[in-house]
Amino acid sequence: MSNLTKNLKELLYKNSMTMAQLSRVTGIPPQTLNNWMAGQEPRGLDKLKKVSDYFCITLDELCFKKNSKKLMD
Repeated sequence: MSNLTKNLKELLYKNSMTMAQLSRVTGIPPQTLNNWMAGQEPRGLDKLKKVSDYFCITLDELCFKKNSKKLMD
């Protein structure tokens, strides 16, 4: 499982959100989020930036952070 997938799952859990809700608030298509959760690498930074901005974290934290301690605070 990629760091993005793990971090995104933690963020959704921490914020009591579903992928459908995240899709609505960010405008990212549900299929794109499903692909990320399945381990597919993102094609561009624009959608990742929307997610990181929504959760008030950096792109680095969203995509690469291995110890997601900050995500779980």
